[in-house]
Amino acid sequence: KTVTLSKSFSPQMFLINSTGTVYKTNFFGCTNLEKMIIPEENPFFVTDEFGAIYDKQKTIVYFFPPAADATNYTVPATVKEIAHYAFAFYPGDSIVLPEGLEIIGNYAFYFNKFETIHIPASVISIGSGVFTTEGSLTNADGDYYRDLYTSKLQTVTFAENSKLESLGGYAFYFATKLKSINLPDSVKSIGNAAFWHCESLTEFIVPAGVKEIVEGASNLSTFGYLVKANKIVFQEGLETIGASSFYYLGRDVDQDMTIVLPASLKSIGNYAFDYAYNVKEITFAPNGVLESIGNYAFRANKAESIILP
Repeated sequence: KTVTLSKSFSPQMFLINSTGTVYKTNFFGCTNLEKMIIPEENPFFVTDEFGAIYDKQKTIVYFFPPAADATNYTVPATVKEIAHYAFAFYPGDSIVLPEGLEIIGNYAFYFNKFETIHIPASVISIGSGVFTTEGSLTNADGDYYRDLYTSKLQTVTFAENSKLESLGGYAFYFATKLKSINLPDSVKSIGNAAFWHCESLTEFIVPAGVKEIVEGASNLSTFGYLVKANKIVFQEGLETIGASSFYYLGRDVDQDMTIVLPASLKSIGNYAFDYAYNVKEITFAPNGVLESIGNYAFRANKAESIILP
């Protein structure tokens, strides 16, 4: 439950590296760990009253004990980066992120339990799998972690004048209770499977800064299984919809969705809206510059007619 580290404990001993990139700490998955203690003499790390581990200047938070006595936690104002997996299995119901934070690392809130989160305007990058709660971690009896940490996240808000540019793949993977999120128009890229199985979303607006919706991979589309969605807004400026990016968009045949594609769109990839069963109406904005539509791009939907530009 408590780990006391030596005064010589170094980043090389604490962090797991893969091809030069830090992914996890050596304490990842220690869900009963309540506190980390580091001597003041340690030249690399400091801890706070909850046992969270920071670099000496408190600009990077590396680890928060999964069993710490915390229902709410405020990340210090000095923090610029939340490291990969830093708040994995975070025990609290809420967390406050500071203005000045710039980077949220991959899987930073893996298996989170909070219902809402506010992203400061200073955040530039949100990594892969940040809010996902779907995984393969189990105990001897089966799906222990998956059942215990089923996502409760319902609302994500962004501060005005957000600087966010990128949202990593799998960012909200299996956030099945997510009802509301409006990405800022500063966003330029959305990774594959970012909203896979966000089954409670009823509407999604693709940010104006996005020029390309990336190709889906391994039978996972960026916007698959949005089963309650009735509206997706594509803004002017979007040029490419990648292959399989909306594959299995919706499976509820009783739900009707209208899609209006912008005049700026040039290319729709293979299988882009394949098996989008709930799509009833597909409209292209006037004066469009569409050049190509891939194979099976609109297979298996309820649309009665499509008028091409």
